Amino acid sequence: MLDLKKMVELFDQIQDLRKQLEWNRRQFTEPELTGKASYPDRVAERDDLIDRLSRKKITDPLCKEIQQLRRYLDLPPRDFKEDEKTGPTAIDDRTAERDALKEVVTLVDQIQAYRKEVDLKPAVYTEKQLTGPTAVKERKEERDIIQDTVPLAQEIHDLVRKLEDPPREFKEVELTGPRAVAERTAERDKLLDRLARKKQCEPLLAQIQRLRNQMGMTPREFTEAEAEQVNERTKERDDLQEMVPIESDIQKLRRKLEMPHRDFADAELYGPSAIPDRKKERDALLKQLDQKTNLDPILAEIQRLRKQVLRNVQACNLNVL
Repeated sequence: MLDLKKMVELFDQIQDLRKQLEWNRRQFTEPELTGKASYPDRVAERDDLIDRLSRKKITDPLCKEIQQLRRYLDLPPRDFKEDEKTGPTAIDDRTAERDALKEVVTLVDQIQAYRKEVDLKPAVYTEKQLTGPTAVKERKEERDIIQDTVPLAQEIHDLVRKLEDPPREFKEVELTGPRAVAERTAERDKLLDRLARKKQCEPLLAQIQRLRNQMGMTPREFTEAEAEQVNERTKERDDLQEMVPIESDIQKLRRKLEMPHRDFADAELYGPSAIPDRKKERDALLKQLDQKTNLDPILAEIQRLRKQVLRNVQACNLNVL
C-alpha cells in the first residue's frame, strides 16, 4: 500500500526544490500522487530536481559571467532555457560558452586596438560573428591578419616617406582581407627594393651631375624611375666619364689649331652616337693638327725665303739707282 506520509514528504521536497530552482509550483494529478508507480516516479522526480539544483548552483555564476561578457561586446542579454542552466550537459556547455566569450573578448580587443593603430574605424560584429560555432576561429584569423598587416603598413608608410612618394592611404580590405598579408608583404618588399636601388643611384646621380658640369652641360633632371635605375645610371656615368677626356682633347686641339672654343649641345656629349661622333671629331682635329705641324715649318721657310728674295730685290734696285 502507498504510504501517504512518505508521499507528502516527497511532495513537499519537490515543491521546495522547484522553489529553489525558481520554477512554478507543481500541480500534480491524483494518479501522480496515488497511482501504482507514483512513489518511485516522485522519488525519481525529486532526485532529478536535486541534480538540477546542484548544477544550477554552478551554472548561475557561469550565466552571470556570460551576460557580463555579452554586455561588454554590446550584445543583448541571453535568455537561457531551463535545460541550458540545469540539464545534464549544462555545466560543460555553459563553461564552454563562457570560455569562448572570454576568448572572443580578448580577440576583439586586440583587433580594435590594431585597427586604431592604422586609423580604421572600430569593427562592428553580428551576434553570430561573436557567439557562433566558428566565432573564435574566425576572430583569431582576423586578429592574425591585422596583427601582421599593422607593422607592414607602418613599414610601408616609412618607406614611402623615404622615397618621397605621395602618402599611402589603405582601404580596409587592404589591411584585413584574406590576401592582405601577402599583398602588403609584396608591397613592402617592392618598396625596400626601390629604396635600395635609390641609395645605390644617389652617388651615381651626383657623379653624373659633376661630370656634366665639368663639360659645361646643363644639370640633368631625373624622373623617379630614372633615379632608381642602377644599371642605366651606371652606364650613363661611365659614358660621361669616357666623354670628359674626349671633350677636353677637342678643346685643347682647337686651341692649338687657333680655333674658337667649341660650345657643345648636351646631345653632342651624351646620347646614342655621342662618343663615336666626338671621337671622329677629335681624330679629325688630330689629323688637322698633324698636318699643321708638318706644314708649319714649310710655311715658315717659305715666308723666310720670300723675305730674303724681297730684300735681294730691294738691294738690286738700289744698286741700279
